[in-house]
Amino acid sequence: MHLVNLLFFFDLENKHPAYSVFFSLLKQEIRAYNELLELIHLTCNDLRRALIGETVVSEILEETQRTLLMHEIPVIWKVCK
Repeated sequence: MHLVNLLFFFDLENKHPAYSVFFSLLKQEIRAYNELLELIHLTCNDLRRALIGETVVSEILEETQRTLLMHEIPVIWKVCK
C-alpha cells in the first residue's frame, strides 16, 4: 500500500518542463519513503507475530524490539534507502 500516490495523477512534467527536475526528485523521494514505510509495517507486523508466539524471534527482531524499547530507531530502518 502506497500512501502518496496522488502526485502521479497529475501530468506536471509535460505542462511545466522547468519543474520536471523537481518533480523527478520528488518522485524518487516519495518512492524511497514508501519503501521505508513498507519496511516499518512489515517489521512491526513480524515483531507482533513473534511476541504472541506465532513465529520465531530472529536476531533482527530481537534487536528491533530492544532499540524500540530504548526509544531509538532500529538499525534495519536506518539502512533502508
